Amino acid sequence: MNIIIFFLLLIVDRLFKILAMNNIINNIGIKNILFFEFYKNYNLALGIKLNNIIIIFTSIILFILLIYYFYNKSNKISFCFIAVGFISNLYDRIFYGYVMDYINIFNIGIFNISDCLIIIGIILLLINITKNDKKNKVNSNR
Repeated sequence: MNIIIFFLLLIVDRLFKILAMNNIINNIGIKNILFFEFYKNYNLALGIKLNNIIIIFTSIILFILLIYYFYNKSNKISFCFIAVGFISNLYDRIFYGYVMDYINIFNIGIFNISDCLIIIGIILLLINITKNDKKNKVNSNR
């Protein structure tokens, strides 16, 4: 089931990136609130600037770690979300030299579905870790 979710999310993200890159969905939405706007993001999160080689190398290492955890931990859906985000953004970096961002909220920042999936995956992972820590504390107190 996780494989189906993985490929479905990857296809949706890639489709939106292609639509934005080809100006098909640009300026759709409510201006200054939520709309689509294609943006070439050469930086990391929060505008952190790094050399593309460092970004790609770091992303590959993080992805290998993700694969390890994906197959060895119980919370696979969170790792699935994070993996889709990493793979799609890494694909952009390798083949375009930038990440395609296209969702603009309140003109504060522009991001993409991959970024959302990474954040959702991290939140789910933290929730799972917190639940497991509480469960382990209860079991160890018995």
